[in-house]
Amino acid sequence: MCSGAEVCVQDACVETCDDCGFEAGNLDVWDTQDLATPFYPLQVASAGASSTSSLFDCEPTEGTMALVHGFDGDGPGTIEVGQDVTLAPVSVITLSFDYRAGWNLLSTSSQDRVFRVEVQPEGGGAPLATQLVLTAMAGTNTPDTGPKQATMDLSAFAGQTIHLRFVWEVPETFTGPGFFQLDAVSVQ
Repeated sequence: MCSGAEVCVQDACVETCDDCGFEAGNLDVWDTQDLATPFYPLQVASAGASSTSSLFDCEPTEGTMALVHGFDGDGPGTIEVGQDVTLAPVSVITLSFDYRAGWNLLSTSSQDRVFRVEVQPEGGGAPLATQLVLTAMAGTNTPDTGPKQATMDLSAFAGQTIHLRFVWEVPETFTGPGFFQLDAVSVQ
């Protein structure tokens, strides 16, 4: 029998990730980094949370909780969450996750904000692979992207323990409100 975050793959128990849907209501099993002074702090929230009335409200896509943050603050800096994951020794492994974003970068922003996923060595470190997921272009206003899903092929790392890291770059200081939601992280 597999337990916790493990799943059965080819008659073997393999860890997916701990608290992949953020249902514990906290970030205790995730490595986190927020901006020193965030517009809206990195946290786990339920439906209805929002950084401002001009952007979307949190609507978890799995369960009742999701990770949220303001995608803005006293930059330049990054907002990050990650954890070590042991991948099954199979030929195809895919990371998938749901996300949603909103921003207003019309007035004072001159640099894009980006959201990317990094595969790092176990415990963290220099990226072994990176995938750009979203670019919030300077000078644009997108109050709500709507629910989105993204995937990343992890097959090159099959049978290894890696560190998955979600990274949001905030290149300027308080240049527009933002809001971001991440949920339903899955490695299969």
